[in-house]
Amino acid sequence: MLHNNIDIAFTMTAHKRDVYLENVLDSLQQSADYLKISLSDVKLYISIDYYDDIIPNIIKDIDWIDTEYIINNPSVGCNRNTLQALLLGLDKHQAIIHLEDDTVLCKDSISFYVNAIEKYFEDENIISISGYNKTIEKHKQKLDANIKQKHFTCWGCAFWKHKFDVIRDNWIPYMDRNNNSYSWDTHINHHLFSDDKYNFYQIKPEISRIQNIGAEGGTWVPSVEFHELNHRTPITSEDFLL
Repeated sequence: MLHNNIDIAFTMTAHKRDVYLENVLDSLQQSADYLKISLSDVKLYISIDYYDDIIPNIIKDIDWIDTEYIINNPSVGCNRNTLQALLLGLDKHQAIIHLEDDTVLCKDSISFYVNAIEKYFEDENIISISGYNKTIEKHKQKLDANIKQKHFTCWGCAFWKHKFDVIRDNWIPYMDRNNNSYSWDTHINHHLFSDDKYNFYQIKPEISRIQNIGAEGGTWVPSVEFHELNHRTPITSEDFLL
């Protein structure tokens, strides 16, 4: 187990980007190896929309962590696919760490998530954790510092089962860019975190534990230059680790 008292699992969604997916899976292994954490008794739940056999074959070949997966054929879209993955994990575990196919973990990421899940387990106003922050200044003294923020970021997010109902109940099932409807994360941020009638927050690190590598093939990323400017963080905890 990742934690002696809290049962934590990983969840994932994947799109069409096999190289990105393999990078994220590799980073999960590398974080466990760096922290000397065994994944032999940890579960990974993956939900994907089917386009061809490439992504399913990658998932079926995972043999270093106990993996349960759903392949949606026909596809159900990002919003429903993501909720499906989250509920797979939360149905059987007290907390989950959720990754997308372009959210690469830093080597110390697992310890960041596990510590934050424990620290804020009883805080009813903290309903999510994000491992991402666009860190632009390299200050080692901030490596263990967290930020409480009235905002939701989906890149490398974690949730608790006993605090998830409000998120599930405010989920938007479909996204249609032609109708200007939200992706699930923007919808949750707008309707729960940014709304002053709710007192909800996320925790994120001062020094990012997630690197977003999704420069190509993303629905909301028009160019590599846009990704570099808006999504890629210049500094992560990797810059401080041996």
